Amino acid sequence: MLRNLSSTALFLLAICLLVGACAPAADQTGDAEAVSPAQAQQWLETLAYPDDDRDFERRLAAVQLGLSRYEPAAEELAKRLAGDIDLQTRAACAFALGRIGGDRAKDALLAALNDYSEHVQAAAINALAGMADQKVIKDLSNRMQLNNEKPALLMARVLLQAGVPAADVQNMVEHRHTQDVGPPPYEQFIYVDPDRGSDDNAGSESKPVKTIARGLELLERLGTLMIAGSARGAIREAVVVPQRLHGDSDLLTRIMAWPGKPRPLLQPTVAAKPDQFAKNKEGHWSLKIEKPIYGVFMADGGKVKIFPRAESKDKLQPGACWWEAGELLVDNGDKPFSGSLELAFAEDALRIERAGFVRVSGIDVRYAPDSGLDANGAWGASFLDCAVSYCDRHGIFVYYSPDSTVRDCRVQGCTYQGISVRSSPRTMISRCRSTDNGVDGLLFLYDSDSCVAGDNVIMRNRRAISFIEGSDFGRVVGNVIKDNQQNQVQSQTGSSGTYVAESR
Repeated sequence: MLRNLSSTALFLLAICLLVGACAPAADQTGDAEAVSPAQAQQWLETLAYPDDDRDFERRLAAVQLGLSRYEPAAEELAKRLAGDIDLQTRAACAFALGRIGGDRAKDALLAALNDYSEHVQAAAINALAGMADQKVIKDLSNRMQLNNEKPALLMARVLLQAGVPAADVQNMVEHRHTQDVGPPPYEQFIYVDPDRGSDDNAGSESKPVKTIARGLELLERLGTLMIAGSARGAIREAVVVPQRLHGDSDLLTRIMAWPGKPRPLLQPTVAAKPDQFAKNKEGHWSLKIEKPIYGVFMADGGKVKIFPRAESKDKLQPGACWWEAGELLVDNGDKPFSGSLELAFAEDALRIERAGFVRVSGIDVRYAPDSGLDANGAWGASFLDCAVSYCDRHGIFVYYSPDSTVRDCRVQGCTYQGISVRSSPRTMISRCRSTDNGVDGLLFLYDSDSCVAGDNVIMRNRRAISFIEGSDFGRVVGNVIKDNQQNQVQSQTGSSGTYVAESR
């Protein structure tokens, strides 16, 4: 029977099956729930809560603001839709703006169609169904030719509901499949050589740039940045991969070691000589500083000492540091400084800043006050064959970055976690080595559901592998776990369903 239907009829049938016979995506016609300004303000304060231990409540607050059609919330919802790090909160804000309506909501929803998460795109498209004027129809018609299948079908549904003829919508879908988009822009290579490069160069293999920062300025999304190590030692830069360089699920933006060159070592620090410090009247070592710093490291032979920042100047104790108003104080007890001192000028050595589908490979880092490698709101990020050592918090931190991968990496000597996965479901950690860290070899927390830890070596940490704060359905298979103070795989504080097999 289906073979006798016209292509137009098949198209309409597919759309109707997808959207329930072309019914509206959400009830945008019912009366708004009555809400007091005090209650609405409470929801707004919850939505703006700055940490991820209340993400479920934040999402619910956005939905409640939408259900009540509380118009004064439109500006905050638009702000969260554009910039909240939690993609599910962004999707909830899209729903709420669709209920509230108005020009501010419409503009925010159209802008959200550029979100790299298809989940957020879908929520924005559904929300636009109730406000499909000529501006929305024109925008969706243009975008259908450039989008993947799921967003395109959702846009088709909205256009059909807005009265666009089915034949015109079908033509848009067919044109999306047949247009010549040309070869993918994956052939761009930018080269960085800190020893022989110049930032006045174009970044070619024969004329590389000198700094990674300049290389990232020249790099386009889906391109490759090749980085050579320095014969002088560490590359003293703090690297931020910006959101504009986000890749696609099948075409990644790549940051990698330049094959055949020395392996690059990133270190976000400047050197300080011990004799630059002077004892003050309280017995602390003091150094005048011109710029803010974020941590102090002392390397003496094969040992590294990390000086954490004290809670306040009055609470400065031996083994810690404090800085304010152009002065750094370090308490090394009765011992003089030895070896070399490193003062960190940034929190992370390399951070992927909300750029989805970026791959970092062959890059080593050390001496970061927060994280050596950090995926921050970067869906589908991957760290491959990287070595991280002596960071004051995490070696590798995967934060609000679902579907990420950490593979063949080595992490050691970090104060807290070797590898920490936070609010990042479906992340895979495989073939990594996490040793001699202060707390966890591997940590999964705050709704990092369905994560996998496979074929890793976890040794000499305080705890081996932990799933906490609602991180459910973890899979732990084939790991070597030994010589930790607590060798077991732990699931606690609301985490359940962890499967452990063949760990030894």
